[in-house]
This record gives sequence, C-alpha cells and structure tokens, in this order.
Amino acid sequence: DYRGRVPDQAKILAGSAYALLRPEFARERDAALDRREAGGPARRILISLGTTDPNGIASVLTEQVLNAAPDCAIDVVLSPQAPSLEPMSDLAQRHPGVSVHVDSVQMADLIRDADIAIGAAGTTSWERCCLGLPTVALVMADNQRDGAAGLEAAGAAVAVQCVKDVAPTLKRLCNDLALLGRMSAAAFAIVDGQGTIRAREFMLG
Repeated sequence: DYRGRVPDQAKILAGSAYALLRPEFARERDAALDRREAGGPARRILISLGTTDPNGIASVLTEQVLNAAPDCAIDVVLSPQAPSLEPMSDLAQRHPGVSVHVDSVQMADLIRDADIAIGAAGTTSWERCCLGLPTVALVMADNQRDGAAGLEAAGAAVAVQCVKDVAPTLKRLCNDLALLGRMSAAAFAIVDGQGTIRAREFMLG
C-alpha cells in the first residue's frame, strides 16, 4: 500500500505488529487469555462504535441485542456528543442489564470482560484483537471495508454491512461456542500489544 508513496529507503512500520495501543491493553492480555480459555456461554456483550454514532445507531443496536441475546449483560460505550446518549440512558433505566459508559477510560477492562463485541471496523479493532474478543464488525465508512474484510478472512470477526444483519449474526455466535473460541484465538494472533514498543525501539535504535 505504501510502495511508491514513500522514499525507497524508508522503513515502513505498518501492519498489526505495529498497532499503537495504550499500555493497559498489553497489561490485560494475560487476564483476557485466561478468561477466553475458561470458555463458557456468552454472558456479556460490548457495543463500541468509536467516536461516531450516526443517526443514533447505538440505541438501535442495543434494542437488537436485547432481543437477540436477552440473557446477556450489555455495555455500551458512547462519546458525550452521541445522539444515542439520551435514549440509551432511558434504556439503561428500563433494563438493569444495560450499562452506559460515557468517554470511558476503562476500555481495556470492558474488552477483557466482554464475550462478544459489536463494533465499528476502525482502529479499536486492534484493541479488541489484543484481548482476543470475537467481534461483529459493522462497516460504518468506506475506509473500514478493507480492515473488516481482513479481520473476517483471518477468522477474528464477522463483517456486516447493515445494522439489520447484526442481530442474526449475534444470535449465531451465541449459539456456537466452538466458533467463538476459534475467533478468539485468531484475534489474539493478530495483535500482541507490543507494537508501540517495537516502533519505539526502532526509532531509538
């Protein structure tokens, strides 16, 4: 992708080996490995769409998850400007299993404790991979298509193009623990949380 766009002698630190994650994701990796290896049914679902929430999509997705996986707890991460913030607060009051996290600084903990994520196929994909979280990757922009396709080809995610496809995909994953295990192992293999260290060591010699 970068050939012809940078000088021939440039060293390209690209790809998932150089994913620049905050250190808390590497710190939680062992705990996440232990949790995934313990197995068991899906009990907690994380909805995290990054900083965007076009047309209040987070509240629509939460309603779908409540119908598709009624026994699961749901964590929803939103920015303070998200259109879904008010309807999500109402949903959380009506459904004790729904928790809303605004501008959360505990993403590593939320990802570690979740069993399945529904998330945008952007840069947070690498955080989920580091902690082995199987993902329903919702393509929300054209620049996410290649990433979503790559994650799906690697076995770490199921890519969906439309919101209406999330619920049936989630239901299928909840009913296939073997598939969840394979997705988790594939995700762990993509990102190990050491990308920032590799980049730093290269730059500092």
